[in-house]
Amino acid sequence: MYPFLDLASINLDENLQGKGIFTSFLKNLLEKYPSDNFYIESIMNPRVITVAEKFGFQKTKIFDNITCDMYILKNEK
Repeated sequence: MYPFLDLASINLDENLQGKGIFTSFLKNLLEKYPSDNFYIESIMNPRVITVAEKFGFQKTKIFDNITCDMYILKNEK
């Protein structure tokens, strides 16, 4: 089992969606903690999946073709 920083229940007002806020947040986390593992739970917005894939995240679970979990493994210790 690997330690992960788990990102769950992130909500953003609809008026703020699509402005790169989550992309910037994720980019900053990955830059600040380059050797940490990250897990994103229950993604319900397809745009978040696209952003996560750009940073190298992989899908681990898909639920009813609506939500999925994603992870990036950088430290296998």
